[in-house]
Amino acid sequence: MASMEERLSGSASAESPLHAFSLPSSGRDGQAESARGPGWRQSFGELWSQVALGDLIGRCADPRSVGVRAKRHLEVVERELLALSKGPGASRRSVLRSAAVSLECSASVWHAFGPVAGQRHLHLLHRLEDTLAVAERQIRAAELPRLVNRPAISLQAHAARAAIDDLLEASADPADALAALEDAAVGLASLAVRIASNLNATGSHRRAHAKQSVALRRQLEVLLCEVSSTAHARRSVRGKDAEGDHLGVWLGATLTVAPPSEVIALASLSSGDPCLCADAFFSLRARWLALAVGLWGIVQALDALLVMGTFDDEERLKGAVSSRVGAALVACELDQRPGDFDHRQAWNQQREALYELVSEACRALQSGEPDAVLRSQQLALRRLSRALVAVWVIDERVRSPIKRAIRRCP
Repeated sequence: MASMEERLSGSASAESPLHAFSLPSSGRDGQAESARGPGWRQSFGELWSQVALGDLIGRCADPRSVGVRAKRHLEVVERELLALSKGPGASRRSVLRSAAVSLECSASVWHAFGPVAGQRHLHLLHRLEDTLAVAERQIRAAELPRLVNRPAISLQAHAARAAIDDLLEASADPADALAALEDAAVGLASLAVRIASNLNATGSHRRAHAKQSVALRRQLEVLLCEVSSTAHARRSVRGKDAEGDHLGVWLGATLTVAPPSEVIALASLSSGDPCLCADAFFSLRARWLALAVGLWGIVQALDALLVMGTFDDEERLKGAVSSRVGAALVACELDQRPGDFDHRQAWNQQREALYELVSEACRALQSGEPDAVLRSQQLALRRLSRALVAVWVIDERVRSPIKRAIRRCP
């Protein structure tokens, strides 16, 4: 890797027409071997290992010219990435080239407007790797879809061009504008790498959804009945008075669910006592279920604050939650690989979001405004659906060996 750093820190080669992040042309297109693609690490490795010296925009003395050219290249990147959703046929190499262009635009504009910062190429590659790793953790925690959607592409591309406009018009602090450009360029490049890693996944993704939707829906119906009956049982214990079913009571019950750090560590052990591992999974399921029941109560308590409730009855609430859980499982492909679910990351996400939920709920109680109540309710619904994703993947890991045993029976 030291030789890579030495090459990038040197001057551009006049012989190479390629820019600093270009992928040299090759007869092998590098199509994915699996249905889901090679994964972002392989795509990122291609981007990293095939770095070539050169210059995309050209060394201009005028920073304004650099900014204008960078904006044009970013417009082309956006158009090419958006066009991928309209039809197949793009190669992984061509999509990775869009990631390379995004990074080079950032590096060139930094060189023109902030030359004191020096070469940015290695820094950008490291930032890209970190961004992709975070995205992968988010996907495995059911917080981010595996496939990239069109609005995400446009959002990052527009932010990058807006930052360049701020530099050209001197309408913002140059340091802030350059930082915003780098954030957006790395974000756009990360989306391109993720697209390259999943170019041939769309068809299989839809087929898997069609095959599993009926079974998944039935499983979620059973799971939601368990959550609903548990919530009813807790209400009976507390009493049916208004104080026992107050929003604050449910918020407190949710926040006091013990973090399952040790349980997650035991459940994730690939070797060891299988009985101990099974006990850890049952304990982990109980924690997630307790969290889901608390969030279920929060959603219903918030509904009671509205003049016209969002959910007329529990069946409507069950339908809304089931739809969200199923969509999250399919979008993250956890319905096909429940063992990929990252319980530790998912729990950390839940705890951070619960603090936000408490703040939003308190604001809704204080103001009594319907919009504030609805915002809190939507946030609680999202957290509830993600908690039930965790319960479902645990149940599916228990069901899978049974299914395999049944298939082996004559």
